[in-house]
Parts: sequence; structure tokens; C-alpha cells
Amino acid sequence: MDTEHSYTLCRHHLHRYVRVTTTEGKIYDGFIVDVNLENVILGIPTHEIEGADSHEFGLGPFSRHLTLPISVLASLFLLPFFGRAVPF
Repeated sequence: MDTEHSYTLCRHHLHRYVRVTTTEGKIYDGFIVDVNLENVILGIPTHEIEGADSHEFGLGPFSRHLTLPISVLASLFLLPFFGRAVPF
């Protein structure tokens, strides 16, 4: 994908749960937290929160954030999310 198309796609799916594939073949699932013309930031859900049941995702200060250069995005898919609402 070219950078402009990747940026537009990420903006359209901001705060949604997506699967991103990079040009190196790496795959990441997470919520698009922020995007600019250079990077996309994913919030990666984690189950490692005290008191969370096995079906809840931890976000906010409990999540891992991953910054990817927008130029390395090969594909982006919207994924179903069956957890609790995500407060952004």
C-alpha cells in the first residue's frame, strides 16, 4: 500500500480493532490508537491485568503500545471485537 492510502485507511479505522501485516510479513492485532503521515500506533490488548477475567482486554495504561512506520504496512483488516467497550 502506498503511504497516503495507508494513512487514509488507518484514519478511517481509528479506535477499531484491526490486524496489520507489515511488508516484512509480521502480523499484529490491536486497536489503532493514533495515526499520522509517518506512523500508526497500535494498542496491543493484554490479559495480564489483576482482576480481569479471561474475556477482558486491558487497555490504556495497561496495554502495550506499538509504533509502526506507516510505510511498512502491507495490509490492514478490521477484526471483530467481542470484549467490553474500549474507552478512548
